[in-house]
Amino acid sequence: MRGFPDTITGRLMAVLLFGLLATAIATAIVLASGWSADERGERYPQLITRLVTLAQVINGAPPVTRDSLLLAASQSPYEYRWMATPPSAASNTESRFAQHLHKDLSRQLDRLGMTVLVRDLRPLDVWIGLQDDTWLHALSTTEAHSVGRELRWLLALLVFIGGVVVLALWAARRVTRPLTQFTAAAERLGTDVNAPPLEERGPRELRRTAHAFNVMQTRIRRYLSDRTLMLAAMSHDLRTALTRLRLRAEHIADEQQRTKALADLDEMQTMVESALAYARDESEHETTTKLDLAALLQSLCADLADTRQPVSYHGPDHLVIRGRPSALRRALANLIDNAVRYGNEAAVSIEVRDGHALVHIDDRGPGIPAELRERVFAPFFRLESSRSRETGGVGLGLSIARGIAHHHGGDVDLVDRSDGGMRVSLRLPLTTAN
Repeated sequence: MRGFPDTITGRLMAVLLFGLLATAIATAIVLASGWSADERGERYPQLITRLVTLAQVINGAPPVTRDSLLLAASQSPYEYRWMATPPSAASNTESRFAQHLHKDLSRQLDRLGMTVLVRDLRPLDVWIGLQDDTWLHALSTTEAHSVGRELRWLLALLVFIGGVVVLALWAARRVTRPLTQFTAAAERLGTDVNAPPLEERGPRELRRTAHAFNVMQTRIRRYLSDRTLMLAAMSHDLRTALTRLRLRAEHIADEQQRTKALADLDEMQTMVESALAYARDESEHETTTKLDLAALLQSLCADLADTRQPVSYHGPDHLVIRGRPSALRRALANLIDNAVRYGNEAAVSIEVRDGHALVHIDDRGPGIPAELRERVFAPFFRLESSRSRETGGVGLGLSIARGIAHHHGGDVDLVDRSDGGMRVSLRLPLTTAN
């Protein structure tokens, strides 16, 4: 829904505030709608009786005693006065309840020869014309009491709303905190399978969810551990077999065939070591720490430039991120080496954008066809059809680089340059969950 908060906390607070606002408006309407039910119900007959009785007493009392009688009859919140002059206004209030009061008083006082004028109800302002053309004025401090009462009601309502909002915010955060922790744990698992497990606490549903997540993480960790053990065993067996083959190749009489056989065995040895290192992914066990990405790139480029390789660096002198230094050095070295080998040069630069550090490596080579740009990241896939390591490598450079990028929460992308060549971009978050 457009304009509606996108978070659980925001939505809970929006619904709660809307309900409280509606309740407050309804309460204010009730408070502003005339006398309370108590004043309309229980006090109304008493008020009629009191006014009629007092009018009869004052009408028959001598003028000299009227003030003292009215003073004695006055009792909070009502006050009575004997007035010789009529009221300044002669129109009744338009309040429906005041009209009812005027009608009921007139019905009883008309037969006594008295008139009634109800000027207001809050506060009470009733004038009763006596038979000698003087007036009994009945008034009250109801308005002052009412305003004070309404202010107290309003203050109580505000305190209630504030308390509910605070408690609701606290409850909403307690409800959403495990979800936030679960999200962070899921992101952390994507970069570090050995991350600490989630705490299994809170409501039953959250405990079950955390337990399921921890079980999944344990199974993944166990699977990777079993794979590492299996590869270690394979590595031992393969090295043993290659050693025996090398010893046998040394006894080949034909020198040319012996040289080729030993070269093939060297290539097999290299491929086996590379494949095992890729599958074992030793970078997973490297500690994540702060590192200067710009300094790392400058060091790599300077080392290659010292060997007269066409490598250059353009970018900031320092850019600190969190990552695994050896793994990143390996990934960047592979990408720069590919650019030099297949693209004739490597122009390295750094760009900071959208919370990520983008390492661009530009070359002047023929590029990679669009339909093959994802396939080149597959292990052992090589665009160069030769099996020579000097021209085609073993087909693991890009796979290793992307794997390391994924472990850091980033990625590797390939795009064509507008002025020719290929751009390889290694994207890394400026901060990681680890």
